Amino acid sequence: MEKGAVLAKSLTLHQVVFVGLAWMTPMIFFTVYGVAFEASGGLLVPAYLVAFLAIFFTAFTFVNISVIAHYYVRNRQRSLGQTFQYLIFPLIGAGFIGWLLTLLSKQTLVLGLVWLSIGFVYLFLRKKLFTKSSGERSAEEIA
Repeated sequence: MEKGAVLAKSLTLHQVVFVGLAWMTPMIFFTVYGVAFEASGGLLVPAYLVAFLAIFFTAFTFVNISVIAHYYVRNRQRSLGQTFQYLIFPLIGAGFIGWLLTLLSKQTLVLGLVWLSIGFVYLFLRKKLFTKSSGERSAEEIA
């Protein structure tokens, strides 16, 4: 590819959403349905609901943490109103999610922490590989 070449944006947001909803979603559903149905013991809808709520709560927590990090810490917006908007309210939101986590069973918390630990190890290894210069990596590390 020559230098300075760029890819042109050819799809609109409407087209991307349509492709996702009309084509990709049914394909994923049909390929995953049997496995998920069997794994959930026939309780597929509650299993999908639990998965959706887990994703939602994770996203909600990270939004709150991001607001604190960006506005309160990095941009130092610390007037009285900004302290409530960028520190107190996000802390209340993240605290609410933390309280909900305390309601989970011990087995669920242990499995969640194991999964989180695996994710951090994976992140650490990926970050370590990407921070090395290309001359320092062996062929096995690149593949």
